[in-house]
Amino acid sequence: GKHHTEETKQKVSKTKSKIILDSQTGIFYMGVKDASNSTGITTHSLYSKLNDNTRNKNKRYDRD
Repeated sequence: GKHHTEETKQKVSKTKSKIILDSQTGIFYMGVKDASNSTGITTHSLYSKLNDNTRNKNKRYDRD
């Protein structure tokens, strides 16, 4: 298969990213990975929270 450069990977990542709002702090994140790195919550947990797949229905994070 083809291998992409780091520059290409970043461009693709940015075009597919959704802005995420932490409604408790008012901070916007440029995608789930950015929010995960900043908050310490795993990407899997954030995806689950954003898609309402968790038992804890804390509405802290909203996706545009």
